[in-house]
Amino acid sequence: WVSNAEVNARQANASGATLSGVRADEGATVNFLLGNASGAGVDGITCLKGSRVNARQANCNSCTGDGIYATEQGQVVAVSATAVGCGAHGVRAEFGSEIIAYLLTATGCDIGAYAANGSHIFARQADFSGATGAYGARCNVGATLNVRSANCQQGGSPASTDISLSLGGLIYASAATGGLSQTANTLTVNGIIFQ
Repeated sequence: WVSNAEVNARQANASGATLSGVRADEGATVNFLLGNASGAGVDGITCLKGSRVNARQANCNSCTGDGIYATEQGQVVAVSATAVGCGAHGVRAEFGSEIIAYLLTATGCDIGAYAANGSHIFARQADFSGATGAYGARCNVGATLNVRSANCQQGGSPASTDISLSLGGLIYASAATGGLSQTANTLTVNGIIFQ
């Protein structure tokens, strides 16, 4: 747990943590490049209140909660990271936060990706396939989700729950795999999905 400080935890092993493997709070900066936060009792990585975590190529698999969670203007760079088989979300961003999840693998989670409340997830070419819960990738309440060329399909065939939005969400889904919750390129009360 890091608050208002800078920590270099490159290649650190925080696997099997009782709570979060890494928790950055109150403007902290954590370098968790190539780190291991798998099997955490809550989230693999929790980043909040203006903090920043470099989680490139980090392992956040099989966490009880989220693989990677950013809230209250937290920012996580998780390029080529993994968050496979997590009990809640592979990646979740809320309340003005940002997760850069290019080439991320988060298969078999309850929900692969979830962006809400003005947050942004950039997940181009990510793999969220096989989500077992309500959605493959979900965006709502003024958030933005970029799943261009990503795989968001939950089952063997496309479904309207694969790539879903509500309450003014914005999704970029060009070349993405999975069904859509509404007709592409059409603005509704729930927002718009560009494809």
